[in-house]
Amino acid sequence: MVKYSIEDLPSDAWDVRRTKQVARAILRAKTSLNVTTGQLAERCNHFLGDPEAVKTSTLNGLFAGKRRAISSTELEMFSAVLMVSVLELLYPTGEMIEIRPGSVVSSSDALVGALGVTFVIGQHSVYNGGRDATVLEVVQRAHMVDTYTGRTIHALRSWGPEHSQSRINLEQLRYAASNLNARIRALASLGETPPTIPASASWALGLNEEAITGEFILSAVEPLFAGKGISIGDYRLGGTVVEHPEAS
Repeated sequence: MVKYSIEDLPSDAWDVRRTKQVARAILRAKTSLNVTTGQLAERCNHFLGDPEAVKTSTLNGLFAGKRRAISSTELEMFSAVLMVSVLELLYPTGEMIEIRPGSVVSSSDALVGALGVTFVIGQHSVYNGGRDATVLEVVQRAHMVDTYTGRTIHALRSWGPEHSQSRINLEQLRYAASNLNARIRALASLGETPPTIPASASWALGLNEEAITGEFILSAVEPLFAGKGISIGDYRLGGTVVEHPEAS
């Protein structure tokens, strides 16, 4: 009878099955980086600042299925040295996750549950994003504002404010900034400090009182050119000049 395996055994309890699933995800990430177990141990030791903290034999035991648990600090370490998110290790893409004994869901559903997202189904469907999901939404919307700001500057410089493309870009920027502001307010209501976002997004939201209240209306073009060394995508604002790549 096989005593140890990184694959599930009939005698494995739920905690051991979940540990093995995470161990397999770690092993796949190691393989994709084309590093040996010894090299992985060296990376872990460099991360911990201790040349003797993690031994190759310890990792071999993990990959042989001998571990019953993996600590949260170990997960953070493996995430950093393998350059993969903790969530990808906990909920590997495309796999079925046994979130509790006997309850199996898709990795995406497990991730949604971990992020604290809920849906109220009834006459009207209501989306309630938890703190983790809202943080990610703020980051996503901030980068959208960054992108649309760059496009708007390019359109205004190239065609002027009355051109249809300039008006489209301004509307996209207004809408994106309004959404960003709404998610920042939602995050604040959860008692969380917003994550770091591109300087352009913070700058755009603070342009005027309308931006702060969510009504992002750029009634004048000049504020776009009044930045002080703020990088927006491939563009850089400084003084009254906007430097941007020449059209090819």
